[in-house]
Amino acid sequence: MTSIALRLASTSSRATRLSPRALSQTKRARAVPTRNIHVRKELPYKVEDGMGQFLTPQGLKNIAVDYQQGLLDRLNEQVKGSGDSNTTVAQVVISTSLDASKTLAFNYASEALNNSFFLNYLKPPPEGKENHEDSISEHLRHHIKHQFGSLSQFTSVVSAAAMGMFSTGWVWFVTDKRGNTGVIATYGAGTLLVSSRHQRFEPSIFKDILLPGEGADALESEDASAQTDPNPSPPISGAPPTSPASGVTRQPPPLHPSSPARAFHTSASRADEPVYPASIYRAGKPTQGNSTLVNDPMDLRGIQFEQLGEVLYPLFCVSVHEHAWLGSGYGVWGKEEYLKRFWTCLDWEQVSRTFVKFVTVK
Repeated sequence: MTSIALRLASTSSRATRLSPRALSQTKRARAVPTRNIHVRKELPYKVEDGMGQFLTPQGLKNIAVDYQQGLLDRLNEQVKGSGDSNTTVAQVVISTSLDASKTLAFNYASEALNNSFFLNYLKPPPEGKENHEDSISEHLRHHIKHQFGSLSQFTSVVSAAAMGMFSTGWVWFVTDKRGNTGVIATYGAGTLLVSSRHQRFEPSIFKDILLPGEGADALESEDASAQTDPNPSPPISGAPPTSPASGVTRQPPPLHPSSPARAFHTSASRADEPVYPASIYRAGKPTQGNSTLVNDPMDLRGIQFEQLGEVLYPLFCVSVHEHAWLGSGYGVWGKEEYLKRFWTCLDWEQVSRTFVKFVTVK
């Protein structure tokens, strides 16, 4: 019996031994990660604290957690099993932009990228202050004053562009390498963050969109069951009603991120001067009047429009979606008040840093 047992044990031991080749294959198999996915990462501020007088805790959660995670979940479903599941969200936007069969993947990726860009330029105002305007660099302040007349006139241009949108989208403050700045609106899932198959942003600012598969343990899930008022009061009561300018007629989002639907706004125009109203992506033919431009408080005939850059670099954007103001209790007609409060939480220090990185003409 003992002899039989020893022979069985020896046979079992030999059967479980792995050849060097088999062992190598096993190690490689273990080294292969599970299916990569696009996930969020914690923002540089606490969502549960809200965003000053701009967004309530529930309103910020709607945008930064519920909406953002929903976009990424749906994106993951669209790219599952494809090469796009192993790339960044920005690369998904680029790779799907020319393929009509991947429209949904492009839409979800572009919206997630835009929403992340919007969130990463927000910051609660310092204690005892109403906004971050003291943090604007002199360099950027000079360019804003030169092209818009004043900071107040600049904010009016951005707000007017957003108020003029009758569908969902984004309003962008952009610059070229020469420091020429402008305001552009994109509609639906259109984006300015990628153009001509290249990124147009500083990747390090995307703290809440990881490379796919990175940091599975870094996915911070805020408590969805937190007790919040389902009908929150607006940050500032008594706001006069305005037009609900989104969500009524949604235009089909463009597949070309390099040519989104857009309108360029600048103060550099007069009714009796030739202007270039449509875009600063490329030189166009001068037209009379300023019907497509907003707020022309000063004459900037010295600008060389033909020298405006082919490449635009976004400095910040504003979300123009009904859920953005409804979630914070502004009401259906609260878009104007939402835009007013946006300026209290715009991180001008980060905007200034981004401006310096892209502008080569000092």
